[in-house]
Order: sequence, then structure tokens, then C-alpha cells
Amino acid sequence: MPAVDSSQHYLAILLEHRYGGHAQVHAGMAKHGVGHPFCDDTASMFEFAHPAQDEQFARHRPNGWRHRYAEAYLELNRGCPRCLEILYQIGKEAGWAKPRSLAA
Repeated sequence: MPAVDSSQHYLAILLEHRYGGHAQVHAGMAKHGVGHPFCDDTASMFEFAHPAQDEQFARHRPNGWRHRYAEAYLELNRGCPRCLEILYQIGKEAGWAKPRSLAA
């Protein structure tokens, strides 16, 4: 297994803290745990530790695997709709097959 280069940007789930204690999850590109979401929100956000520590989202996984896991994570956690739409479009253009079921 090749070593993961920590200086490269990578797909991440980002956490936005909102007023009133609400949190919104986004998908975006991060580097060293800080990144920008795919949607129009331009604020820098920190990588969400829960999915980052999940073995299914490990950086040694293939890009298609991580991408589809990010889609599923946003779907299940009511993440940013715009980020999810962008993930769908990227997956379609890259030719990564959509999983048959999130329960599988």
C-alpha cells in the first residue's frame, strides 16, 4: 500500500457550526484537517473527526470508494444539499457506480 502524502488536498467531510448549536456537514477538499466545501460557502471549515476516523473513509481507500462513502454520509446525515449535488455530478462524470443501497 502506498504511503499517503499529507501535503496533498483530499476529499473530506467538513463540519460547520451554526448559531444555536446546530451543525451542518459539507463535502469539500481539505489539507491538514482544514478545507473548503464544494458549495458556495467560502468559509474555511475543520474536518469532521467522526467520518475522518472511520475505516471506510480512510485515505488509503480508492477515490471512488471514498467519494461514494462521502455521498452516503451526507445523505444519511442530512448534509448540505448543494455539496451532495456536486458529489453526484462528479461521480457521474468520473463513471463511479452508485451503490444499490445505502443499507448494503
